[in-house]
Amino acid sequence: MKNKLLTVVVLGLAGFQLAAQCPITMPLLGGDTNFVLHGVGSPFSSGVSYNCNAGPFYVWANEPASITNPNNDVFTPCIKTDYNLYYTTERNNGTETFYEGGTNIGCVGPGLGCAFPIGGTVPPLSGLAVWDLYLNYLNPTLSHGFVFTQPGGPWSGPPVITLEDCWTSAALPSAIPTPVTWTSAMTTFTCTVPANTSIGTANYSITPTGSGAIFDFLNGYVYVDPSFLSPGAYTLTYTFTGSHCPGGATSTFNFTIVNPYTATWAAPSNLCSNGAC
Repeated sequence: MKNKLLTVVVLGLAGFQLAAQCPITMPLLGGDTNFVLHGVGSPFSSGVSYNCNAGPFYVWANEPASITNPNNDVFTPCIKTDYNLYYTTERNNGTETFYEGGTNIGCVGPGLGCAFPIGGTVPPLSGLAVWDLYLNYLNPTLSHGFVFTQPGGPWSGPPVITLEDCWTSAALPSAIPTPVTWTSAMTTFTCTVPANTSIGTANYSITPTGSGAIFDFLNGYVYVDPSFLSPGAYTLTYTFTGSHCPGGATSTFNFTIVNPYTATWAAPSNLCSNGAC
């Protein structure tokens, strides 16, 4: 699958004040393994025809690259890191690394390999704004560790760190509990959100059913193996729930499995022995 998507929004001190609302739309996209794993080729939309021998493909909830309204723009399981307040020293010296089920899935910070420094690509004014980091496409059945490190030295603020629900901004349970004041003396600390915490759910189903045809990653992605499907039309249904949308919202992705082989038959000519017929 593609890397986890990191989306950033800079907030004023008051933050978002939003009423509960399920996403208005939840667009789905598809792509073969070359595109999803290596970035080669192009994605495809609902309505695609796919050869039964073309190899597996993926479908995923296609969230926007930036957030204007979490209720509409975030529709996969998600955890938000709230930096209150943001300071330039965090950008220059701090790193936040993410673990899912004990596996490193990325980081923000000044180091090589991180998506971008704390504060994002266009940082807010130091000491004057809250900065929120949304980490989405998560599997809620796994634990999620957030490791904060800094080498010591210059450190402003200090900032207060809270792991939050992406839609209500309620603090999530974690060990160490948040909010935590990240002082200059704290060169490293880890806050872990336990497995099965309420961070949203993401599930796929397929109709007509096909045993072994799909593998649901539970994070907004599903893997489809056409070799387990007979030629015909199919519908994937994506169901998302979140704290703002407890009743759930759904969207669909339609595709047709096609047999690329066409068998033709021709009647044999008359067969005669010992001369012409």
